[in-house]
Amino acid sequence: MLLDAERDAATPHAPARPAPALSSGVLEVAGLAKRFGADKPVFSDVSFAVGKGEAVALLGANGAGKSTLLRCCLRLIEPDAGSIKLFGRELVGASAAPLRELRARVGFVFQRHNLVPRLSALSNTIHGALGRSASAGLWSPRLWSQALAPDGLRAEALACLARVGLADIAARRADRLSGGQSQRVAVARALMQQAEIVFADEPAASLDPAAGAEVMALFADLNRREKLTFVYTTHNLAHALEFSDRVIALRAGRIEIDAPTQSLRADDLRGLYG
Repeated sequence: MLLDAERDAATPHAPARPAPALSSGVLEVAGLAKRFGADKPVFSDVSFAVGKGEAVALLGANGAGKSTLLRCCLRLIEPDAGSIKLFGRELVGASAAPLRELRARVGFVFQRHNLVPRLSALSNTIHGALGRSASAGLWSPRLWSQALAPDGLRAEALACLARVGLADIAARRADRLSGGQSQRVAVARALMQQAEIVFADEPAASLDPAAGAEVMALFADLNRREKLTFVYTTHNLAHALEFSDRVIALRAGRIEIDAPTQSLRADDLRGLYG
């Protein structure tokens, strides 16, 4: 069930207050820095923590480094300095096996949905189990298609599609889905992975406004109903204020805002893009 919008992004709120002190969380980042070649740093000395069940929006203008930061948090991009703890375990310097194990607990939803076009929504959802098997050092061709998958995994994938409202189109090929449906299948795939935290990079950017709002409401519903931790990048200020508990905003390579959404209003955030 999708949540209705609970708050108009333009509604005035109290002025932003300083971010709370870092506390133990699902994700803990300290002193993170990244640059590419001889260019100036993308960001430096970035520190924040994300608690279990929290929804956090990462904001910033183009080039502010929010997508790079999100990928650094999984070491999809290697940071130059700093510490990243995921579920209390250090990622920086971790070898392949523990890194694979930790990544298997994180779903990543990209702006491009990365579905296999000729396979069904159900088969694409079953692919989420590939991460679980890979973390155990295993891979099975039976996880590639619904026709080959064990009955238990097929039933689990159908349940994941039901959680995102798509059980009725499980057999439809991915190349016959709308943009919003494709993104929902990508979310179902992350749920099939049994992810404890979901990272999403501009998950609504490639969708029309109505479909984008529906996908963001789906994430919010999973976050609030199932306590799924959710960290996402966005340029949409209304989405950031409506669908997150907290906003972290980057500017000039530093965190400029780290505050609860209840303490913010749209005007507080527009200056990031000036």
